[in-house]
Amino acid sequence: MARSVNKTEKKKSGGNALAIALIIAIIAVIIVISVVVYLRISSSSAAHLSSFKNAFDSAPKVNIYVNAQNGTALASTVDCATALIEKIIETPSTHRSPGTIGYYVMNSTSCVYSSNGLGGTIKNYTYTSTSNCLNFSKGVPSIFLNYSLENSTYVSGSNLYVSGDTQFMQECGIAYELTK
Repeated sequence: MARSVNKTEKKKSGGNALAIALIIAIIAVIIVISVVVYLRISSSSAAHLSSFKNAFDSAPKVNIYVNAQNGTALASTVDCATALIEKIIETPSTHRSPGTIGYYVMNSTSCVYSSNGLGGTIKNYTYTSTSNCLNFSKGVPSIFLNYSLENSTYVSGSNLYVSGDTQFMQECGIAYELTK
């Protein structure tokens, strides 16, 4: 037996189709906006890193800071700093003399460094306060390596902040990113 469809049922099913089409259109617009925002943010980060890299490569002196709050964090963070320094020195396009690289290891109260940079035999280390150490970064492109449970890279003016867990620091992707 055939069922007859009245006008209200036809109108109701047409309204449902319109509502579904409207919801799909709204979701599509949200996806497109999300993709555009993501692309702008990621290209903006790349632009900031590129700008930092240009300043870093052309500066007469640069600094690398290791934030050593505990022994576990220190090993992987120092390993990353070492890999970064080696890549900067050995890569022809970014080569820089070791004497133009300041290397500072800090904890919450003090800082140790060589006043001659890395270019010669280190006879004595200099110890100072953390705030004095940080003053050396003023006007000098500086990279700050910090152990953290969250992996992140952030550029602020002439400073690059790299934070990460043990694995992130051991991989030390920033060493390769800055020397490519």
